[in-house]
Amino acid sequence: MAVVKLGSKVKTNLAGTIRYVINPIKNGGGRLVYASYSHERHDANMLAEPMIHDLERCANGLRANGVLALHLKHSFSPDENVTAEQVHELGVMLAEAITGGDYKYVVSTHMDRHHLHNHIVICAANRRSGRKDAPYP
Repeated sequence: MAVVKLGSKVKTNLAGTIRYVINPIKNGGGRLVYASYSHERHDANMLAEPMIHDLERCANGLRANGVLALHLKHSFSPDENVTAEQVHELGVMLAEAITGGDYKYVVSTHMDRHHLHNHIVICAANRRSGRKDAPYP
């Protein structure tokens, strides 16, 4: 059974968070990275820039100590009979279910531990409404 943990709210260094998430050593050389808004799989700055742009356009915009993104962890037990590709597909499905297509997100499946897990970074800016009303409590 998969477990989803609400990670930290990203308030600084969005590119650094994405850099950790898309680390090619952890995800099959970038093979298991998906961004809902880009084909980029290796450059954290190129993935962070469109999110920052959306945040800048928000009515409540970028504020000191404001939330830039949400970092979720979606983990599977080592006993589960799933492949890295299946875990990745489930991570993308989860991100899409959470965001409804209204928020940019990055999903990366890590294979560097005894259990397969996804890291999901969801931008706090709603790209359709132009508001900063991230899909979390």
